[in-house]
Amino acid sequence: MTSPDYAEIRGRLVRAVRQVCPGWLRGRAEDIVQNALVKLLQGSAREASTPPAASYLWRVAYSATVDEIRRLRRRPEVPWDAEDPGRAEPADPSGTDPSGLDDAVDACLRGLLEPRRIAVGLHLAGFSAKEIAVSLHWTDKAARNLVFRGMVDLRTCLSGKGFRA
Repeated sequence: MTSPDYAEIRGRLVRAVRQVCPGWLRGRAEDIVQNALVKLLQGSAREASTPPAASYLWRVAYSATVDEIRRLRRRPEVPWDAEDPGRAEPADPSGTDPSGLDDAVDACLRGLLEPRRIAVGLHLAGFSAKEIAVSLHWTDKAARNLVFRGMVDLRTCLSGKGFRA
């Protein structure tokens, strides 16, 4: 694809994305165009001499927009605000946990059955039950169950050590 062809195709994709992109997603329109271009280049099994049809470009733009919506719903982005008084910071400037909660959580996790320990560890790392199920080849129900029961065990263990949820 030559530079003039690229510029023309990109311009057509920009117009297509503007047509299909919902208003609340307008700030990400450039990202969607870039993703659409990548999809177009990855899926270009057609001859390089013929430019893609307008309907094909519209479908690629639509697909990239839907992918972006799904991505945002899966993992909503939360901006980190350095001035947020509610964010957790260690009381000790050395970065250690003076309350001993980190050590208590580690000890309680070691006491869990292995499948629950793995599920809870991934859950605490930010993975959803569905992502845990997919990555460990478990059923969704098994992953949800292991996370739920493991978290109950973790809370029970922590309350036994004097920590409250």
